[in-house]
Amino acid sequence: MGCDICGTDSSPCKVSIEGVEMQTCVKCSGLGKRIDAPAQPFQQRTSAMRREPLLTVVASFPSRIRQAREKSGLDQKQFAARIKESESTLRHLEAGALHPSIEQAQRFEKMLGLKLVIKESSGALEKQEKKDETMTLGDIIKIKK
Repeated sequence: MGCDICGTDSSPCKVSIEGVEMQTCVKCSGLGKRIDAPAQPFQQRTSAMRREPLLTVVASFPSRIRQAREKSGLDQKQFAARIKESESTLRHLEAGALHPSIEQAQRFEKMLGLKLVIKESSGALEKQEKKDETMTLGDIIKIKK
């Protein structure tokens, strides 16, 4: 079998050029990435890895931090200084316009003594994500075979 690029009959090298696997000669193999060596075998996830709980921020996060602020008797500026956040960020978090990261919510948990991050199984999360999905054309069109 010859080189797919120049056609010479020499020892073939398996090469990937722009995503296409080709048999090339040693001279033309420099045009792409050699894939002679087998890639690392794909490791399948174990059931324990798939069932590992995911962390999510509670849906009532905005109201909980607002209640914590009001309970302490502080205005947004004072409360923001206490929890080491900017006043603007606090205002957006309380309004629900900004969703906190897991790390940020965990920091709020420690400072305020509230439960703001929960562990959720992947199955429950998938159900929640399916509820949030909007309908696509593929959902409407039925393909006839």
